[in-house]
Parts: sequence; C-alpha cells; structure tokens
Amino acid sequence: MADYTAKVRAGKLLTRDDVESLTAVPHPNAHLEMMCRTVEHLAAHISNRPLTLVTLDQPLLVTGDEPVIVNVGPDHIQHKPDCFITKKELARRRREAGKGSGKTYGQVVHIYPTRPSGVADAIEIALPLSPRSILFLGPKGGHGEPHALLRGAEAAHLASAVNQHVITQCLSRVAANPEHPFFADLEFPPPGPVDSRMRRRVSDERSAHERT
Repeated sequence: MADYTAKVRAGKLLTRDDVESLTAVPHPNAHLEMMCRTVEHLAAHISNRPLTLVTLDQPLLVTGDEPVIVNVGPDHIQHKPDCFITKKELARRRREAGKGSGKTYGQVVHIYPTRPSGVADAIEIALPLSPRSILFLGPKGGHGEPHALLRGAEAAHLASAVNQHVITQCLSRVAANPEHPFFADLEFPPPGPVDSRMRRRVSDERSAHERT
C-alpha cells in the first residue's frame, strides 16, 4: 500500500520504467508507530470479547492481505429517513422551510462503504492464523469455549465461509498452504478497485435505489 500510495502521489514525475523498477518501502517503525496509536482505541472494543481458537482437521484455510473478517450482521447499512424521499416531497419541505424564515432545506446524501467494517460494531471478528486454525472474538460481554475442534463436513463448511470472505475483501493477494486440497478450484472475483474500501455507494433523492 505504501508503494502504491507513493507512486500515485509522485504522478507524472515517474516514468513507466520507474514504476516497474522502483519500490517505495516505508521505515518499519512507521508501521509500529501507527499500531501504537490505534491499539489503545481497539483494546476497548476487543478486550471484553470471548476468545475461541478453532482448529480444523485439514489445512483448508487461505489467507490474504486483508485477513481480518468483521461480522456486523446482515444489515450493516443504516439508511437515513431522507435517503429515499421523492423530489416532490423535497420541494415541499424546501417551500415550508423557506416561508418567512430565510432558511433553506438541504438534501441529505448518504455515502457508505460497500462492505461491512468496524470493530466497534462487530458481532464477531475472525482471523485465520494458519491453514488449520482460526481465532474468533465473540460478542462483547459474551461467553465462549477457549478451544474447539471441527472435523469433516463441519470443518469444510466453516473454511468455505471464511475463505470466501478473505478472497472477497483482499486487495491483491491470496495465499494458501501447498497441501490445500482445493485451492486451485476456488473461484476468484474479477479485479475491482485497488482498495475496496475506496468503493462507495450513494443514496439520495435522485434514485430510490443505491447507486455505486
């Protein structure tokens, strides 16, 4: 990400040969400094969650460059009441607001990411640690077993769900153990934005539906 950001900022100062031959590498302490600034805030949302280490009987898990999976539930998009008002209703509200008050009524435009994120609001968090193990952090204040072992169909079902999340949210790389039984058969989505977090949807009065 540092290499990509540096080259984008350099823009026309770099030739194509520069882009292909040069690599921008930040000082290792820069990453440590960033983590130290955020760890105190993250601890407040992680320390009170139950931890469960899940072990699978086969090396079924893959990993990627965005391996942390955040589950915020089926409806992570919290629309505003004004997201889907009609043009007629918007015009009426503007007329009412402007009568003798000198005020204007502005339309709320709701912009949000296309995939769920946010440790603070997560129901649970998952992180593949190895081809056979996953760390789960459950709901805040909940309880859970410290370790669980899954075999056969149960292991395969969980691995399939976790792998799909890792593949969908990765930036550019997915990796697996050479012994992974079906890595070569996994389906990968077509390339999308360089960073999926930069992809947004907008909801406003122009459409009753989300527009990417």
